[in-house]
Amino acid sequence: MEHKIKSIIFILAIIMLMFAAAFLINGFNSKITGAAVVSPCSLGCVVDEDCDDNNNCTEDICTTINGCNTVCKNDRITDC
Repeated sequence: MEHKIKSIIFILAIIMLMFAAAFLINGFNSKITGAAVVSPCSLGCVVDEDCDDNNNCTEDICTTINGCNTVCKNDRITDC
């Protein structure tokens, strides 16, 4: 085979491996954009500290909704 054909086959094989790895790593649950895996979950926060609103009269909580999406809650503290 010519050098060009071997190179094209090699590049196509690498691209196919990248897509296969992305699907296997992600468990077939998300969309693929290019070779990057996009999570179906929306992470608004990870820990409670991410929700700090600099207000001492609120309790800053990172909470999970719908199984995987996270949002911040800043509940007002009574007697504050």
